[in-house]
Amino acid sequence: MLATPGIIRSKILKKQRECLLRLSEIPEHEIKKEIKYYNEALDMVTNVKDVQSLKSELYKYLENTFEDFPTHFKPDKMSKEDYLEASIDDLTTPWFLYFCNYDPAPTLEKVSCCVLALNGQKDWQVQPKENLSAISDALIRRGNKNITINEIPNLNHLFQECKTGAPEEYGSIKQIFSPVALEEILNWVIIHVK
Repeated sequence: MLATPGIIRSKILKKQRECLLRLSEIPEHEIKKEIKYYNEALDMVTNVKDVQSLKSELYKYLENTFEDFPTHFKPDKMSKEDYLEASIDDLTTPWFLYFCNYDPAPTLEKVSCCVLALNGQKDWQVQPKENLSAISDALIRRGNKNITINEIPNLNHLFQECKTGAPEEYGSIKQIFSPVALEEILNWVIIHVK
C-alpha cells in the first residue's frame, strides 16, 4: 500500500487543505478563514442523503460567506454566480460525494494477508501519521499480525525525494521513484516470498 488512505476521506481532505495552505505564502489570517469555510462546506457534503437539498444548502452557505472569503480564494475571471455554481457542481458530483464519505477501515478490517504500507514523511495529500496509524489499527482489529508500516523520511506523495512535499514541486523533481522506497519494497517482497 503506497500513500493509501486509512481514515475517512473528508478528514483527509480537510487536513490536506490545511497542510497545503500552510506551505504557501498566504497570510495566516486568510488561511484560517479558508480552512473554516472549506471545513464547513465539507461537513455539509459528508453523509448527505439528498443531493438537491445539499445543493440548496451549499448555495445559501457560499452566497452568505462569499464576501468574507479570503482575498486569495476569490475568483479572478469568474462572476460570483459562476463561481458559486462551479463550486457547488464540484462538491456534489457522485464521485466527490462517494470520495468524501468513503471510510477504508471496514475494508481494511477484512484483509488477512501480509501487508506493507508505506508513506512519505512529506506527503501532504495523504498525511502519513494519521493514515498509517489508522491502517495499522484496522488490520490489527482483524487479527492481522503480519503487517509492516513505515513512514519514509523526505519523500512526497509520489515517493520522490523532495524539499517541501508541495504538489507544485512534483514536476520539477527528476526522480521518478525513490530508490529508498524501492529497496524497502524489494526487501519486503524477498522476505515474504521465501
